Amino acid sequence: MDRESRKGKILVVDDSPPILDVLRDTLESEGYRIYVATNGEKALSRALQSMPDLILLDVLMPGMDGFETCRRLKADEKTGEIPVIFMTGLTDTAHKVRGFEVGGVDYVTKPIEIGELVARVTMHLSLHAMQEQLRIQNERLQQEIAERKRAEEEIKRIKMAVDVAGDAIRMSTADGHHFYQNKAFDRLFGYTLEEVSYLHPIELYGNKDIGKKVFETIIAGESWQGEVEMVAKNGRRFPVLLRANAIKDENGKIIGLIRVHTDITDRKLFEDKIKTLLSEKELLLREVHHRIKNNMVVIMSLFSLQLSTLKDSPAISFLEDARSRVKSMLVLYNKLYQSGDFRKISTKEYLASLIDEIIRNFPNRGLVTIEKKIDDVILDSNILSPVGIILNELLTNIMKHAFTGKNSGLIQFSFSMNENHATLIVQDNGVGIPESIDIATTTSFGLQLVNILTTKQLSGTLRLERQNGSTFILEFET
Repeated sequence: MDRESRKGKILVVDDSPPILDVLRDTLESEGYRIYVATNGEKALSRALQSMPDLILLDVLMPGMDGFETCRRLKADEKTGEIPVIFMTGLTDTAHKVRGFEVGGVDYVTKPIEIGELVARVTMHLSLHAMQEQLRIQNERLQQEIAERKRAEEEIKRIKMAVDVAGDAIRMSTADGHHFYQNKAFDRLFGYTLEEVSYLHPIELYGNKDIGKKVFETIIAGESWQGEVEMVAKNGRRFPVLLRANAIKDENGKIIGLIRVHTDITDRKLFEDKIKTLLSEKELLLREVHHRIKNNMVVIMSLFSLQLSTLKDSPAISFLEDARSRVKSMLVLYNKLYQSGDFRKISTKEYLASLIDEIIRNFPNRGLVTIEKKIDDVILDSNILSPVGIILNELLTNIMKHAFTGKNSGLIQFSFSMNENHATLIVQDNGVGIPESIDIATTTSFGLQLVNILTTKQLSGTLRLERQNGSTFILEFET
């Protein structure tokens, strides 16, 4: 069966059973698969069923003769390409010409010479096989041509899009040979395609080491992106945002390299201008803070000078409280000036220093223990300024009144942050604040100031707990 499949299939058509038997036995012995038909109608049907590689067709048959059978076979697109060899006892030229006219490829004269028949069958099957192979190759070629045309059209569309792109684009082979650049590349670098093709890829970089790194990265199949300095044909150096990638086929093989250059000269100039403006602004802020700090020092000195001339205790207390409030703001400005930010500052650094400065002003400071627990977070000075004044008022009130008649005291201070929620707690173990005093309606200027700063500037809440002394709890959102 395999040998028959390899040799081919033959349809033998003859109205003589003895001739059919002889031809079948002979051709099957040669390895062919044989189909038979005894008239033209059966031949047409059997040909469509078996689709033979060759047909041996008797000319003189009752009913439909061989010429008409061949004509119909050739008229059908399914059987039209099957070669037909006529078998006949007619030897005149007119019959042979007619046979060729209806589509036959050869003649075998009866009585049939078996050796000649096998030779002719073998030759025509070989020719048919070659023709079939040529047809298949031609179809493949036509398909490849069509695919190439589609690819060329796609490349043409891509090239048109690339040519109008604002970024400078260049492409090279996997070994770095430059073969394409768009119009934006021409304008930016000033090189023609021919000129660039003679340059090594790294020659366009201001820093050749970076150029080498980019090239080695993309030929390894990885992508590279970053800001680099490039060099134009005229020697001009300019910054670009470079995106470089390898081009791979469907199997992952690198077939090319592509680099996209975005000119960021204007952006860099703008960034430099911004940096200059920020530097000038920083210098101005530093000068402003320095002057504010100096003015506060002058105000404190005036307070101190005035205090040295007073004898009236209420007036002295009033000026001391005022000086303390200015002191809390002076500490903040000192920290801001030292930080160099002028807007934000560490809570731990500012609040710890402020507590020490406030406590230092009281003669009973040696009897009081201070415990501090402060989360180290960065907050805006607009928040820390009212917090510092509130802390000054609370600590001043504690140092003045909480430990009256006591030999020692403890002040515990904590500041914590949970996401954007801040909690400040000032607690003492002193005599406590009398129940008759309501911190929300008190006439005390210090507590009134605390309430105003809490609700108006911080949009927070303040509550007082009176167990084992006094505990002030301030909460607000940052």
